Amino acid sequence: MRRSYSDAQLESALRAAGGIQTAAAETLAALIGKPVSRQAINNRVKRNPRLQQAIREAEEAVLDTAEGVLQRAIEAGDLLAVKFYLETRGKQRGYTRRIDATMTANVNVDISVSDARRAFYEELDQMAARRRQILGGRTGGDEPSGTGPASEEETRH
Repeated sequence: MRRSYSDAQLESALRAAGGIQTAAAETLAALIGKPVSRQAINNRVKRNPRLQQAIREAEEAVLDTAEGVLQRAIEAGDLLAVKFYLETRGKQRGYTRRIDATMTANVNVDISVSDARRAFYEELDQMAARRRQILGGRTGGDEPSGTGPASEEETRH
Protein backbone atom coordinates (compact mmCIF):
# COMPACT_ATOMS: atom_id res chain seq x y z
CA MET A 1 0.00 0.00 0.00
CA ARG A 2 1.38 3.36 -1.03
CA ARG A 3 1.21 6.11 1.57
CA SER A 4 -0.14 9.44 0.43
CA TYR A 5 1.77 11.37 3.08
CA SER A 6 5.19 10.99 4.62
CA ASP A 7 6.15 10.52 8.23
CA ALA A 8 7.66 14.01 8.11
CA GLN A 9 4.32 15.46 6.95
CA LEU A 10 2.52 13.53 9.68
CA GLU A 11 5.01 14.72 12.28
CA SER A 12 4.51 18.31 11.16
CA ALA A 13 0.71 17.92 11.31
CA LEU A 14 0.90 16.38 14.79
CA ARG A 15 3.07 19.22 16.09
CA ALA A 16 0.79 21.85 14.53
CA ALA A 17 -2.22 20.13 16.11
CA GLY A 18 -0.71 20.05 19.60
CA GLY A 19 -0.46 16.26 19.42
CA ILE A 20 -4.18 15.78 18.74
CA GLN A 21 -4.46 13.00 16.19
CA THR A 22 -7.92 13.90 14.86
CA ALA A 23 -6.79 17.45 14.13
CA ALA A 24 -3.62 16.13 12.47
CA ALA A 25 -5.75 13.85 10.28
CA GLU A 26 -7.84 16.84 9.19
CA THR A 27 -4.70 18.82 8.38
CA LEU A 28 -3.28 15.97 6.30
CA ALA A 29 -6.60 15.42 4.52
CA ALA A 30 -6.61 19.07 3.46
CA LEU A 31 -2.98 18.77 2.35
CA ILE A 32 -3.36 15.63 0.22
CA GLY A 33 -6.95 16.16 -0.90
CA LYS A 34 -8.40 12.90 0.38
CA PRO A 35 -9.72 11.68 3.73
CA VAL A 36 -7.33 10.59 6.47
CA SER A 37 -8.75 8.84 9.51
CA ARG A 38 -7.65 9.31 13.10
CA GLN A 39 -7.22 5.54 13.26
CA ALA A 40 -4.77 5.62 10.33
CA ILE A 41 -2.77 8.27 12.19
CA ASN A 42 -2.93 6.24 15.39
CA ASN A 43 -1.70 3.09 13.62
CA ARG A 44 1.31 4.95 12.19
CA VAL A 45 2.10 6.56 15.54
CA LYS A 46 2.04 3.18 17.32
CA ARG A 47 4.77 1.90 14.99
CA ASN A 48 6.95 4.99 14.97
CA PRO A 49 8.84 6.16 18.08
CA ARG A 50 9.71 9.46 16.38
CA LEU A 51 5.99 10.27 15.92
CA GLN A 52 5.31 9.25 19.53
CA GLN A 53 8.03 11.66 20.65
CA ALA A 54 6.55 14.41 18.45
CA ILE A 55 3.19 13.97 20.22
CA ARG A 56 4.83 14.15 23.67
CA GLU A 57 6.73 17.30 22.69
CA ALA A 58 3.62 18.92 21.19
CA GLU A 59 1.62 18.16 24.35
CA GLU A 60 4.38 19.69 26.49
CA ALA A 61 4.36 22.81 24.30
CA VAL A 62 0.59 23.17 24.80
CA LEU A 63 1.07 22.74 28.55
CA ASP A 64 3.75 25.45 28.49
CA THR A 65 1.34 27.75 26.67
CA ALA A 66 -1.43 27.08 29.19
CA GLU A 67 0.92 27.78 32.07
CA GLY A 68 1.93 31.06 30.43
CA VAL A 69 -1.71 32.11 30.07
CA LEU A 70 -2.32 31.20 33.70
CA GLN A 71 0.70 33.21 34.80
CA ARG A 72 -0.49 36.27 32.88
CA ALA A 73 -3.96 35.91 34.42
CA ILE A 74 -2.42 35.78 37.89
CA GLU A 75 -0.30 38.85 37.17
CA ALA A 76 -3.48 40.65 36.00
CA GLY A 77 -5.10 39.93 39.37
CA ASP A 78 -7.58 37.27 38.21
CA LEU A 79 -8.72 35.83 41.54
CA LEU A 80 -9.92 32.55 40.05
CA ALA A 81 -6.51 32.01 38.47
CA VAL A 82 -4.77 32.87 41.75
CA LYS A 83 -6.98 30.47 43.67
CA PHE A 84 -6.50 27.70 41.11
CA TYR A 85 -2.74 28.11 41.18
CA LEU A 86 -2.50 28.14 44.95
CA GLU A 87 -4.73 25.09 45.33
CA THR A 88 -2.84 23.09 42.71
CA ARG A 89 0.75 24.30 42.98
CA GLY A 90 0.85 25.85 46.46
CA LYS A 91 0.00 22.69 48.39
CA GLN A 92 3.44 22.52 50.01
CA ARG A 93 2.68 25.93 51.55
CA GLY A 94 -0.68 24.84 52.90
CA TYR A 95 -2.93 26.15 50.10
CA THR A 96 -5.16 23.17 49.65
CA ARG A 97 -8.69 22.06 50.38
CA ARG A 98 -8.78 19.21 52.79
CA ILE A 99 -11.79 17.42 54.10
CA ASP A 100 -10.97 16.14 57.55
CA ALA A 101 -13.41 13.49 58.63
CA THR A 102 -13.27 10.76 61.18
CA MET A 103 -14.98 7.71 59.82
CA THR A 104 -16.67 5.10 61.98
CA ALA A 105 -18.50 1.97 60.97
CA ASN A 106 -21.87 2.43 59.24
CA VAL A 107 -21.46 6.19 58.73
CA ASN A 108 -22.10 7.68 55.32
CA VAL A 109 -20.52 11.01 54.41
CA ASP A 110 -22.39 12.97 51.74
CA ILE A 111 -20.86 16.18 50.39
CA SER A 112 -23.25 18.04 48.15
CA VAL A 113 -21.86 19.59 44.99
CA SER A 114 -24.04 22.65 45.52
CA ASP A 115 -22.64 23.02 49.06
CA ALA A 116 -19.10 22.80 47.71
CA ARG A 117 -19.92 25.32 44.97
CA ARG A 118 -21.50 27.68 47.51
CA ALA A 119 -18.42 27.41 49.75
CA PHE A 120 -16.18 28.10 46.76
CA TYR A 121 -18.09 31.26 45.82
CA GLU A 122 -18.21 32.44 49.42
CA GLU A 123 -14.46 32.07 49.65
CA LEU A 124 -14.01 33.85 46.34
CA ASP A 125 -16.24 36.70 47.56
CA GLN A 126 -14.10 36.95 50.70
CA MET A 127 -10.95 37.12 48.58
CA ALA A 128 -12.49 39.88 46.46
CA ALA A 129 -13.50 41.81 49.59
CA ARG A 130 -9.96 41.52 50.99
CA ARG A 131 -8.57 42.71 47.66
CA ARG A 132 -10.92 45.70 47.63
CA GLN A 133 -9.87 46.48 51.21
CA ILE A 134 -6.19 46.35 50.26
CA LEU A 135 -6.81 48.55 47.23
CA GLY A 136 -8.80 51.01 49.34
CA GLY A 137 -12.06 50.34 47.56
CA ARG A 138 -10.52 50.66 44.08
CA THR A 139 -11.13 47.63 41.89
CA GLY A 140 -9.47 48.76 38.69
CA GLY A 141 -12.52 47.58 36.77
CA ASP A 142 -11.45 43.94 36.82
CA GLU A 143 -13.79 42.71 39.53
CA PRO A 144 -16.53 40.46 38.23
CA SER A 145 -20.09 41.59 38.88
CA GLY A 146 -21.20 38.58 40.88
CA THR A 147 -18.75 35.74 41.11
CA GLY A 148 -21.18 32.89 41.09
CA PRO A 149 -24.41 31.71 39.64
CA ALA A 150 -26.27 32.71 42.79
CA SER A 151 -26.63 36.14 44.28
CA GLU A 152 -24.64 37.09 47.37
CA GLU A 153 -27.80 36.75 49.45
CA GLU A 154 -28.35 33.19 48.21
CA THR A 155 -24.80 32.11 48.99
CA ARG A 156 -25.10 33.20 52.62
CA HIS A 157 -27.84 30.67 53.39
